[in-house]
Amino acid sequence: MRQKEIALNAALKTADIKTVCAALEELVRSSPNVSSLAHEAGINRAILYRSFRDKKGPRLAVVLNVLRQFC
Repeated sequence: MRQKEIALNAALKTADIKTVCAALEELVRSSPNVSSLAHEAGINRAILYRSFRDKKGPRLAVVLNVLRQFC
């Protein structure tokens, strides 16, 4: 988990939306239980999977809910 935190912090320091979204997507996809993560974040699992694939990027609410689960 420590390596994931380091990677996310590095991405956030870049302030580049694509880098941040890629880091968040990696956290979501490497989560041992995405269904549980989605439930805890109050997000439908399918929406969580699709959120980071959109060219516009995820909605802010989705990002914040995911971040809350890792902080």
